[in-house]
Amino acid sequence: MTPLNNPRSSVSHNSGGSGSGSKNRVYADNRNAELSSILLGMRKLREGITAARRVDKFAIEVFKQHIRAAILVQQIENYHSALTYLLYSLHPAMPLLALDVQEFASYHMLHLAACLNEYGAALAVKNEFGLVDSRALQAVHAIIHGNYWSYRAARNRVDQYMGRLMDYAEDRMRKLMLKAIGATYFTIDLPYLEVVSGVSWKTLKDDYSVGWELDGARKIQPSRRGMIRSIRNWCRLGGGASRNWPSGGAATCTWTYGV
Repeated sequence: MTPLNNPRSSVSHNSGGSGSGSKNRVYADNRNAELSSILLGMRKLREGITAARRVDKFAIEVFKQHIRAAILVQQIENYHSALTYLLYSLHPAMPLLALDVQEFASYHMLHLAACLNEYGAALAVKNEFGLVDSRALQAVHAIIHGNYWSYRAARNRVDQYMGRLMDYAEDRMRKLMLKAIGATYFTIDLPYLEVVSGVSWKTLKDDYSVGWELDGARKIQPSRRGMIRSIRNWCRLGGGASRNWPSGGAATCTWTYGV
């Protein structure tokens, strides 16, 4: 089974909505008043602990649970400040368990890479805390290098918390993939494109303005107008000096691609 057709993939292929869907979309429901109330209470408790400069196991546990909950609903203003305080204030005063360091430093690294595009800072966090989680490292390296295949493979491996952080990079990684397909293929099967991109054809047309043409029900012809125009200009200008052009002086060139 390839990374792109893993049934645990984060995006529903039957949805015509935005391409930023997730297997955790239930946590992003802003209408969930009960969850919002819980998060607000946790934030007040965390702020009280910070103001009192309390450093003990209870304080650390409050920060850990608040960070996890805020990541699931993608409340950056809540989890980012809590992450930095946990790692750079509480941890030096009362060292976290090795597993906790790996977990929360990985969240911090992924946030820097996926949400803020601060790749140097993300790698600095990796070195500072000695991160060894292969899932988080694969995700960050894929985002940095624009490797969509590796990104999708990592997205299928990570847990729900890392997955929510990776969602910030979903849109730009998909755009890189679409550009690569448009520059590489003359035709492509629609089912394959939907599996690779993780979204439906309607979403690609509506949200990404791909400008491609659907030939029948299963074939797509990516637009190659830029390449065609360049080749025609090359022919018109006599790009092949060693060739014997027609006596009329006007070179002709036909760029044909089939289904």
